[in-house]
Amino acid sequence: MTLPLRSTRSLFTAAALLVAGAARICAQEPAAFTPRAGEIVTITDEALRLKKSAPAGWNRGTPLPGTQAAGPGKAPAPGCYVPGSLALSQGETRFVLGRDFLVDEAWGTTGLTDDTRIDPAQPVTAAYRVALRRLDALIETADGRRAVREGVSALTDPTPPVLRTGERLLGCYFVDYRAAAGAAEFFRHELPWPNIATASTPGRIQRTLAKLQSGAPLTIVFWGDSVTVGGDASREKNRFADRVVAALRAQFPRSPFTPSVVAVGGSTSAQWLKPDAPATEPRRWQRVADAAPDLVIVEFVNDSSLPSASHAARYDDLAARLRALGAEVIFVAPHFTYPERMGFGQNLRAPDGRDYVSFLRLFADRHRYALADVSGLWGQFHRTGAPYLVLLKNGINHPNDQGHAMMAAEILKCFSLPTLPSH
Repeated sequence: MTLPLRSTRSLFTAAALLVAGAARICAQEPAAFTPRAGEIVTITDEALRLKKSAPAGWNRGTPLPGTQAAGPGKAPAPGCYVPGSLALSQGETRFVLGRDFLVDEAWGTTGLTDDTRIDPAQPVTAAYRVALRRLDALIETADGRRAVREGVSALTDPTPPVLRTGERLLGCYFVDYRAAAGAAEFFRHELPWPNIATASTPGRIQRTLAKLQSGAPLTIVFWGDSVTVGGDASREKNRFADRVVAALRAQFPRSPFTPSVVAVGGSTSAQWLKPDAPATEPRRWQRVADAAPDLVIVEFVNDSSLPSASHAARYDDLAARLRALGAEVIFVAPHFTYPERMGFGQNLRAPDGRDYVSFLRLFADRHRYALADVSGLWGQFHRTGAPYLVLLKNGINHPNDQGHAMMAAEILKCFSLPTLPSH
């Protein structure tokens, strides 16, 4: 988060208290343990310039910086803003919600009313509150006791405390935004995520594997949207495409293959397949064709928002174009996005019900195309002891580094490669 000096001090103070709290262990069974309420950070004296546009969702209006997860996307995390907490002023003038400014309280975005007294050319001073998430771990200690250790809060993707020598993770309490004391949901740890079985399909990219094994030249294109671009991976080498490339180079050092990322944030496959796209349009099929790929790895989580009736014709077209190029394909059944978009409500253990994912699985199976079942992995992530939400760096649709690693692992299954190089 980008905060002014005084706000930063208050956040550092809160973080120090949280770190101290992380060392506290409560030796109680899960039924008797009452997790503390979710932390709330107060941000004060923040200089803010408001856009004239009214707030609506994550991408209209002016986002409050304290609601934006760290990462390239800078999108506000849904649900973290504490409703009713925003106060705006200029000098001695205190502005009034509804008269001078508006707030989308689900997203923490703000904007000006038509008859506002705020001059958009001048900064205002903002104060507001932001809720955080936390994972508290139920552990079995080295001497066989059961204890709970608090995690350190984070805006979107908290992690449980690090286990000590001889300890075993039994599960985690997920303390969501503004959760009251005792309102955390417990997720039992059954297995680590690399051990989760999915429907990814090895053995369907035989020409690609033959070239890798023989050392013949090979071109791989990663084609997709903002997640393929890198989403909110902390570094380029941590995005799923680079992880796949690193693993393949480690496994096939003799192969002179050429990787290429052809992707545009916010795009759908339909936009790329439009006929007669001008050369200035970055979302055009010719960019894929010009790369002369031997293998295309297709990731479009944004296709989940397209009408169900459009999938068949679009993917028939897409597959025909790939055949004309002589390219094999791996389709990525996409990761999860935030619960409201998934239709989950409060159920963070729900299976993927997106029509697009169901279609893609059937389409790949019918035509024997390779499928990287990222959806299946994310849908079972709760078995690791935490909800899938902790994999979303922007809280909406961009995976964090662990989420990218999981995507790469499923793609590598199509190459019959179960492991990833460490970064």
